[in-house]
Amino acid sequence: MPITTNIEVQNLLKEIAVYLNAKKLVKSNYESRLADDFSPIELLSLNELDISKILAYLFDPKASHAQGTLFLDEFCNTVRKLSPISEASESNPLPESFRLTSDTMVSTEVADSKSGRMDILLWDSKNALCIENKPWASDQDKQLFRYGETLQQQGFQNWLLIYLCDHEPTEYSTYKDEEILKHTVQLSFSLMGTILLVAAHKAQALNVRYFVEIFAKYLKQNIAGESKMTDDQIEQLIKENINSAKVISEAYEKLSKNSWNNFCAALQDQCQQKYKGSVVFEKRDDIHTLRTRCHFMFKPTNRNWYISFEKSHPSRLRDFYWGINVNGQVNETERAHITSAMNKLFKASDTPERWWPWWVWGREATETVPTDLAFFPLNLDEQKWMDAMSSQDGGELAKIVWCIIDRIMQAIEAGKL
Repeated sequence: MPITTNIEVQNLLKEIAVYLNAKKLVKSNYESRLADDFSPIELLSLNELDISKILAYLFDPKASHAQGTLFLDEFCNTVRKLSPISEASESNPLPESFRLTSDTMVSTEVADSKSGRMDILLWDSKNALCIENKPWASDQDKQLFRYGETLQQQGFQNWLLIYLCDHEPTEYSTYKDEEILKHTVQLSFSLMGTILLVAAHKAQALNVRYFVEIFAKYLKQNIAGESKMTDDQIEQLIKENINSAKVISEAYEKLSKNSWNNFCAALQDQCQQKYKGSVVFEKRDDIHTLRTRCHFMFKPTNRNWYISFEKSHPSRLRDFYWGINVNGQVNETERAHITSAMNKLFKASDTPERWWPWWVWGREATETVPTDLAFFPLNLDEQKWMDAMSSQDGGELAKIVWCIIDRIMQAIEAGKL
């Protein structure tokens, strides 16, 4: 195997840097005409339920978009070709001729056989497709198992569970039931975005096409984490310098892990200095897991709930969320009280009421953090993010964490939590 020298790596980085700077200059000259970064849907602060409602609306052949089964057809054509997550079967349970018609019914938040709710259900007299929408939330106990059980009990001839997420469901959700595994496929947000884009290009109404393109872009970039810039020339440079690119990739992974560990070490030291053991900090070491989290536990009253901060994407550090996790000992009455108190402190969270509240950094109430920090995470680029996490004190990111934790601790001491 050829040895890659530091000079070769530096030359590749310089070539890409020169190209990016040139592209940035071109973009600045034509920005007013192209507005590549225009994404008004981000201003709506969509939560999981909002995303489900938009998808259900597009898949509803009777909806006011007036495109009939256009989006539904493209969706069905794609999901029936996906392999189930079962290791025992590679064959999709839907027949090749499967399609849903203009008589299809579409609903959100449909009750299952127990106490859960299916995010989106598409059905007619013989067929049912259940979409479990997971942009951020973790799996619930036997969630997909319960949904599959419900569809079987209702006697549908053809049924499929579509797990809309950028990773496969956990055994915690499927209960390792083979029948459920054979009827479950995983659909990424990137592929969902592609489905919508393909259909949008066929839409006759321009206003529908524009909206769907913006929404699909949101799914691909804001949830799936696709880069805004996918460039053939950069890809070619990498192909021509594959060994150097591999060295850079490995170095970046190591830098990401070291930065996360440094950030957590700073928070741990600050936690001990501030609270002397009444708040305890813990972290998970694996930066490459989907849910890399750090936790703050409030020890004075041995509370059964704690605050977690997590990155929502395995390869992207800058998207962070925070909220409540529990150890399984909190009852429904306690959950309702804690949820209400937290929503008063930080305004309504980004999750429906039946779940524990979680927030996206920067969407909390403006009084939660100082004005100069309130939108800091949303305005970060990767360089600023990495600089903050690598700094000795955790930078502005650590300040935001402590604004949140201090506010919660004050509520606990005042008896409000």
